[in-house]
Amino acid sequence: MQNLQPDLVFFDFELIRDVSILNLLNILRQEPSWEGLPIVMITSSEPLEEEITMLPGSTNDYLVKPIQIVQLDSLLIRYLS
Repeated sequence: MQNLQPDLVFFDFELIRDVSILNLLNILRQEPSWEGLPIVMITSSEPLEEEITMLPGSTNDYLVKPIQIVQLDSLLIRYLS
């Protein structure tokens, strides 16, 4: 992970449900070289309240599938400008 320097990370919530999302996000958030890295969760449905409250401070934003180009464009401008 230390050799990677991404500008933005997307996680597909459905693809990583079997992995502890909190553990994965905590690992990313503890990596000093990734401090301030924007993380966006992608989901196939509106996030449930429990999912949102269990991830405070871990993700910066989320997108709902099917992803609308306008929303993706707005998100990319927000985090990569």
